[in-house]
Amino acid sequence: MADDPKKRRDNRPDEEIPFEEKGTDIVYSPVPPTLGNEGREKSRPPGAPETLTPREEHEISKKGEERIARQPVEDDE
Repeated sequence: MADDPKKRRDNRPDEEIPFEEKGTDIVYSPVPPTLGNEGREKSRPPGAPETLTPREEHEISKKGEERIARQPVEDDE
């Protein structure tokens, strides 16, 4: 009775759609150039100090280290 083809569930996978026919109705457009660096405004309370991003902090630190390295070495003798 378990082998009755009428009662057995259809476990066959769905018919495979060729890749070329998939998603032809979806069109993705690139981000317009007018939306360059806008992004969200930083959320901070009024009067709060401006904080640097980790990237900006790294650049400032790196420039400071380079400036110190360029200074002539002064001998205390």
